[in-house]
Amino acid sequence: MKAAVFRGADEIEVADVPQPVLEPDEVLIRVGYCGICGSDLEAFQTGMYEPGLIIGHEFSGTIAALGQQVTGWQIGDRVVVSDALPCGECVPCRQGGLMRVRVLR
Repeated sequence: MKAAVFRGADEIEVADVPQPVLEPDEVLIRVGYCGICGSDLEAFQTGMYEPGLIIGHEFSGTIAALGQQVTGWQIGDRVVVSDALPCGECVPCRQGGLMRVRVLR
């Protein structure tokens, strides 16, 4: 799959990377739209991210695959993704409103 890989200040490469392997509680998202935010721009200009990081954390798309333990979602469901990983302790996590995702770009 293709991804925008941060290589260092002023250097981003579109590269082939392996498709993520799903954990049982994760879903795989096929990205339809991805924005560029201030932190992406700052990283590009200053090199503030670690080289090798796949950037682009503000996106929407459709579910491409489901982990074995995922319920309440179907392949093809449209989603908007928050880049925050669930803590498992806050109210939205305890109510099942958040899930872990892997991203297919």
